[in-house]
Order: sequence, then structure tokens, then C-alpha cells
Amino acid sequence: MFFWLSKAIWTLADPANFLLLAAALGTALLWTRAARVGRILIALVVVILLTISVVPLGAYALAFLEDRFPPAETEAKVDGIVVLGGAVDAEGYFEKPGSGINGAFGRILEAARLARQNPSARLILSGGPKIGPIAGRSEADAARELLVELGVANERIEVETDSRDTYENAVYVKRLVQPAAGEHWLLVTSAFHMPRAMGCFRAVGFPVFAFPVDYKYGAASAPRFDLFDGLSELKYAMHEYVGLIAYRLAGKTQSVIPAP
Repeated sequence: MFFWLSKAIWTLADPANFLLLAAALGTALLWTRAARVGRILIALVVVILLTISVVPLGAYALAFLEDRFPPAETEAKVDGIVVLGGAVDAEGYFEKPGSGINGAFGRILEAARLARQNPSARLILSGGPKIGPIAGRSEADAARELLVELGVANERIEVETDSRDTYENAVYVKRLVQPAAGEHWLLVTSAFHMPRAMGCFRAVGFPVFAFPVDYKYGAASAPRFDLFDGLSELKYAMHEYVGLIAYRLAGKTQSVIPAP
């Protein structure tokens, strides 16, 4: 229930969808007695779009999340590495060779490096299909194939293929791993996603050490004029902050923005 409700809420909260609906409503009102309200609504949409184009609001918000958890030290013995899904779309990857890989591929690259650096550590890939099975193949299966191509031995890789969101990542990975007290596990995901991921793993009682990767927004502070990038960054930011709030309200984390 939570999974589907969160998807519905996000569809409405997506900045592009929200602004499009507001513009459509404003346009419709122009032919009614509330034409003045319609003009005001359209003007507000234009002002918001101009602001998004010039001021990197989304980048600022994401940079705050990226800096929340510094990378854990890796000199100590590492018992296991958990890599969260999100770097590859299983449907695209298995349908067309070379497709389906997105901007979060840094998770896969860093997983390969950490696996080589810690040859005795368990390596867990977490990520099921987004909506239903894709010919029996999951996001974690696609990530495993990519890691094998990068030189990681197939027999080292364990996959968790049932999870559909970050909280389920934590639940199912803990069930698979059965971590022992005192073990040192690294959690690998995109830096802006790390606060929510750490909150979920803490909530299920699986102590992990953050190893954020895929930094994108730390240096994005200069004003510019780029509506596409501005909307894209704001979409990622809204998605993450809405997720943080929703997870806290649903009791899936213990704080809105988890801290180290």
C-alpha cells in the first residue's frame, strides 16, 4: 500500500507535472468569471519557471543531502558491501544490449572497486523490478552482469531481487545477510540518496557505514539560464525530500533527515 501511495503522491508532487497542471488550470480559468485568477496563476507559473531557470534551487537542496554523510574509512576489515539499485533499468538493459544504464552508474563502478579492494567481503546487490517481474530478471540481476563485465567474479555476488523501494532494500537485505554483531558493512548508494538509505537501515536494525558515491551537485552554485537542468535538479530534490518526509511519517525512518 505504501509503495503505490508514494508513487501516486510523487506524480502530483513532481515539479514539472505540478507546474503544467497549474498552467492548464490558469488557462482554463481565462474563459470563466475567474479570469483574473487565471492570469495570476499563469504569471506565477512563469515567474517560478524563470526562477528555476536562473537559480539552481534543486542543486542547492541536493548538495546539502550529498554532504550529510562523509564516506566511511575502508582501511579496517570490511565484512560486506551492500549496493542499492538505481543505476540500471532492468527492462531496458535486458531488452536492448547497452541500454538501461543511467547517471547513477557510479554505484556500480565503486562497487567493483570496493570488491577488488576487499576480496573477502560479501557483495550484495539489492533491487527488484520496479513494477512486476521483467521476464524473471531484476535490477540486481542486471547490475550483477555489469559487475561481472567489470571483472568481479560471479560467484562472489549475491542478489536481493524482491525490494521495490529503499525501505524494502533494508528489510530484504537484512533478511538475506543476517549480520552478526561487530561486522563492518558498507552501504553504497548515490550521495543525495544516502540520508534516506541510512535511515531505513537503522530503522530495521542493520548497522551499516555510509559510502556515498555519484556526487553531482556539490559545485553547482553559480546562477545560469537553463530551464531543463533546473527542472531536472528540482525534480530529484523534490523526490528525495518528499521521500524523506513520507518515510518519517510512515515510521520507516526515525528522523526526517538522518545524520551521521
